[in-house]
Amino acid sequence: MCFTPLLFHFADDDLAYENMENTFMFGNAVKVSPVLEAAPKTGDLKIMSYFPKGNWVDLNDMSVLEVDAPKMVELTPGEYPFAHLAPGSIIPFHSNKDMTFTETSQLLEVATPLIANLDDNMQASGALFVDDGISAMGSDSYKPSYVKFQAQAGMVTIFTEMGNEASVLKKAAFMDSITFANAASFASSAAADLYACGLDWNHNVIDFTVAYDTKTTSLKITPAKD
Repeated sequence: MCFTPLLFHFADDDLAYENMENTFMFGNAVKVSPVLEAAPKTGDLKIMSYFPKGNWVDLNDMSVLEVDAPKMVELTPGEYPFAHLAPGSIIPFHSNKDMTFTETSQLLEVATPLIANLDDNMQASGALFVDDGISAMGSDSYKPSYVKFQAQAGMVTIFTEMGNEASVLKKAAFMDSITFANAASFASSAAADLYACGLDWNHNVIDFTVAYDTKTTSLKITPAKD
C-alpha cells in the first residue's frame, strides 16, 4: 500500500500542488489528514487540511463532508486520526478501534465489511490485493487473491482476477456487509421499498436485509439470516 500526495490523484487540481504537507492519500481511496503540531496549552487544537471537490466520508463516524469547491477545511482532532473515503471509492474496512486485529491472518478468518462512497454519477469502484502476510512471493505457499469491487446503477459486483479455491481469501465468507455512505437520497424511501438480492460465488440467489441509518445517512446491506 502506497502513501502519495494528492496531486498524484487530482492532477488537474492546481491547489493540490500547493497543499502537499497537510494531507496525503493512503492507496487511492482514503485521504488522511495528520496532526503535525502539538496541542495548545489552552483551547482546542485546529488543523487545516486541503480537500478537492466532492463528498468525503469520515471513516470514524460515517459523517459526510460536502466540498462544493476545492478548499482548505478546518478540522478539530479527536481520539482517532482523520481518514476520509474519497468520492467514487469502495474499500474493505474494519474500524479496529478496539485493536481486535493485530495480524493479517486474523483478518482472513472473518468476513469483511465493505464501505462505498458513490460519486455524482452514482458509481464507485475499488480493489483489494491480499496474501497471508507470511509466505514469500514466488514460493509454493504464496497464494494471493486480487479482488475488484464495482457499484453502478444500484448493482454491486465483486469478482476475483487472481486466486483459486486454495488462495488465502475465503470466498464463501468474504462479504459481511456493504454500507453505502453519503446515502441521504434514500432517506425518503419507505422501508418496504428498500430491497436487495444477489448471487453468491456459486450463482445461488441470496436475499439481503436493507437498513437506512438516519444519523449517519448511510444504507447498510447485509445477507439475510436463514
